[in-house]
Amino acid sequence: MNLAIFSMGGTEMVLRWLHYLFGIIWIGHLYYFNFTQTPFMAETDAATKSGVTQKLLPRALWWFRWGAMWTFVIGVLL
Repeated sequence: MNLAIFSMGGTEMVLRWLHYLFGIIWIGHLYYFNFTQTPFMAETDAATKSGVTQKLLPRALWWFRWGAMWTFVIGVLL
């Protein structure tokens, strides 16, 4: 199999690598939301919840959303 980057095999290797990378980002954030943030938000005070909701949550959701999107798009390309 020819793995030169501009060959069909090289392109497939790069796409597969990106698919894995974005899948790890997506599933990692899913675990973060389910096992870390949700229990933390249930037991914290209102001021901390406000800070998390305003500053941390939008950033985490941005990475979660685009990790899912690129995993799907690259999977379709593969």
